[in-house]
Amino acid sequence: MRSLEKLKANARSFVSRKTLDIVEPLPEFQGGRLQTIQMIRQRQREAAGELQTSSRPPEGISVDLTEIHLLAWFGVEEFEHVNRSIRKRIAVDWRTADISDRIANASWALDGSSFIRLGMFAPANSSIRRSDATISNEISDQISWIRIDHCRLLPSFAFLHFRIRVADEFRSLLQRIASGYHLPEVESHSVMPHRLFSGFTESGRDQGREKVMACCANICGATEAWARKYFSLRRGQLQFSVAHPVYRICGLPTPYSCDKWAANNHSALERYGYSRVPFLNYGTTDRVVSRSSARYWPENFRISIEPVFIADKEADASDFNFSGAWSNLLAASCVTAISSSNRFECEKIRRRTVLLAGGRKLLGGRHAKHCTALNHALLRSSRFLSEFDKSRGTVERYISAFGKLVADGLSSDRVFSNVVVSNASQSAASTHDELNMLNNAWSLRLSMENIYTMYRLQTWVFALTLLALCLSIAQLSDHYQDIWEFIQNVWPF
Repeated sequence: MRSLEKLKANARSFVSRKTLDIVEPLPEFQGGRLQTIQMIRQRQREAAGELQTSSRPPEGISVDLTEIHLLAWFGVEEFEHVNRSIRKRIAVDWRTADISDRIANASWALDGSSFIRLGMFAPANSSIRRSDATISNEISDQISWIRIDHCRLLPSFAFLHFRIRVADEFRSLLQRIASGYHLPEVESHSVMPHRLFSGFTESGRDQGREKVMACCANICGATEAWARKYFSLRRGQLQFSVAHPVYRICGLPTPYSCDKWAANNHSALERYGYSRVPFLNYGTTDRVVSRSSARYWPENFRISIEPVFIADKEADASDFNFSGAWSNLLAASCVTAISSSNRFECEKIRRRTVLLAGGRKLLGGRHAKHCTALNHALLRSSRFLSEFDKSRGTVERYISAFGKLVADGLSSDRVFSNVVVSNASQSAASTHDELNMLNNAWSLRLSMENIYTMYRLQTWVFALTLLALCLSIAQLSDHYQDIWEFIQNVWPF
């Protein structure tokens, strides 16, 4: 059904675009449907020109993508399979035994977190030839190298940190797209010739921004496909949820303040993913993190893209502070992703609980699967809530090591690490309460169904007993005379 709707939407978009392209160069019409179409294209041209002009950075300043940090988290249910696959595929050198032992020892420990560097992987055409690099032909040519770290944040939750250094060709492509001229989307409600553009929808989204985000999402999708194939993992064992493209802002005036410059020149960064909502941008003098609720789906792969903007320094922006700082940022994304995943699963279970509880029969295969899903979601939610509450201070200090980032336009009390931990805690608590309520309601409904089933069973047993008694009496009536003579012989009276 969804594929059919997607096909219809693609057909409307294609026909609308081609119609506008064909009608635009025709002589100017006065009145009628053709004039409407030409006016639509004229508005598109004006809007595209304004967006292209406003998206240009000030003179002497450039924005350049350096790398993408991708998060893939997994729960304790997948520890054994994921860790075993990683131990089999890591590069065979002097580090292998140490890494394998550290992964095995960290998998089931009940205390603390762990950080294990798995190594660097590069495509065949890469110039990287480091001692810890492994060549893989399946890596996309748009990627220069990938470095993977294994991080265990909570006893029952861990994540893989994919640090993706993109190739120069991809960086140039992204800059051309961001500075390009992109017509806004206009879609006719009907593709029938006599009804074209009798009704239409104009999209307010900047297509330059959408294309930049789609390019980053495609890189993440290619990395996800490579990781699943290389480590022999099934879809769903690793939850690829958040990507952080890192953009270097070159040429800032000194003394610079990255957060203030970004707030004053937000239109120059919006095509790179800078949020239009001020309080979703957290920054300090040398970096800004923009948190967005947007999701992108390249080929059935859902990813949230939250860019990071860093002021250019003498050192390479991709190596700012220390490499572990990026794991601190991904820890925040991991906490948010787990709580969001639990909440999304709770919403699905709530809908299914309401639909199934309204039926007349509960004892069936679908309901057994629903009970299993509900119990599994409740267990995972309880585990996350318990472990997160115990490690809340540690997690907040770990995240704050990335820097004291303050929300744009708000008081200094709204610090990035505090907001992440507070929101995750509230979401985990509310999700757990909702799942508990659903479990209690479902258990009560099942108990009532069991009582009703037992009552019906007793009624049928009683009816069958009466039937058997009646059949016995009817069978005995055929031999009444013989029975009477036997009684007289045995007990004369």
